Amino acid sequence: MLKRKKDRLAVKEFCNKVRDRLGKTVRVIKLLGSKVTGRDMPESDIDLFIVVSKNTPEVEDIILDIAFEIDVKHNVYISPGIVSQAVLKHWVWKNTPFIKNIERKGVPL
Repeated sequence: MLKRKKDRLAVKEFCNKVRDRLGKTVRVIKLLGSKVTGRDMPESDIDLFIVVSKNTPEVEDIILDIAFEIDVKHNVYISPGIVSQAVLKHWVWKNTPFIKNIERKGVPL
């Protein structure tokens, strides 16, 4: 999954801080992309898919601020994708190849 120690530390710290700040608003955090497939390079970003109960500008700002803080601290690039539960339940969105791929290949954190 995460081959590099700095990636593991960064993801762990990011998940902990996001959950501490947002509590039950955070429903799911999944790791995606090259970090899951093992095809990542040292400069690859860390793709995270975050499901929240309600997506607001405040929630997005908190998540992005935490990502930036972790990026600087660990010299990584966390790329968070944030979506609400309501969007995932909508019949159009839940049937997209992107969401289906996340369901199949995303690694819960």
